[in-house]
Amino acid sequence: MNYLKATLLSLILLGCATLDAPQSSDSLPNLAQRYNIQWDSQSNRPHSIPGGDGFILKPCDASDESQQNLFIYLYTLPKSIKGYLDGKPKSTPEALHILINQSYRWEDGNFLSGFVGYAPDGTAFMHCGIGQFPNKHMAELFLIELPGFRNQGYGKKAMAALDRWATFLNKAGTTLNGDRKSEIRTLIARVSPDNIPAMKLLISSGFKSEFKSNQFKDELNEPPPDHVKFTQQQIIIDGKSHKITVMTTPRRPEPKVIFLKRIGEN
Repeated sequence: MNYLKATLLSLILLGCATLDAPQSSDSLPNLAQRYNIQWDSQSNRPHSIPGGDGFILKPCDASDESQQNLFIYLYTLPKSIKGYLDGKPKSTPEALHILINQSYRWEDGNFLSGFVGYAPDGTAFMHCGIGQFPNKHMAELFLIELPGFRNQGYGKKAMAALDRWATFLNKAGTTLNGDRKSEIRTLIARVSPDNIPAMKLLISSGFKSEFKSNQFKDELNEPPPDHVKFTQQQIIIDGKSHKITVMTTPRRPEPKVIFLKRIGEN
């Protein structure tokens, strides 16, 4: 009888310990598997993110010659850079510095960095990712691809892959190798008002640009600076009218259309 009581007590204690212990499904590799992210357990970061039909995203790697060539083409050619960032071509050292910076962030364990998109034949042609934004509740989505690969559906595939990556970051609650907690819940994207293809892609991916400055304040969890100005405009995309919010600042006089998306919403 004493042996039976001891056995039952051991089972009860074991059950309590199991309930209190962290579940393996909460680990980064298992969470990555849930969102179809190939995880590198040795480096504790993603190895790749499949986008479908042979298209994949891989973390930026400054030692990869194909990525070096991609960044030189992307950021030094006027046709490639038009409509992105400030629209001004970079020098070769500046273009490579962008890759080095993104690569270093991965090596430093920072998940808010960039990926390179590869076509099914292995050609590197896209730089995209989810980067830092000066607010703990938000992260900035960016995407730029070589002109010859545009309008082939890769942008849509990349957006879907990055959406899974953003959801992973949100669920994991961390953006730094599991060591630092994060409260990222909203993605922001900024594009030039004349970049209609980019706006079309963002709208089709669930981003919205119709909001008032007080709504932007709520997303930021702090009021925007007084020098930041918002204006509402109307544009036509594929025959449909859309309201967009344009932001201007004295430091960056070129206007940018602001798009927001709550992580996990489509």
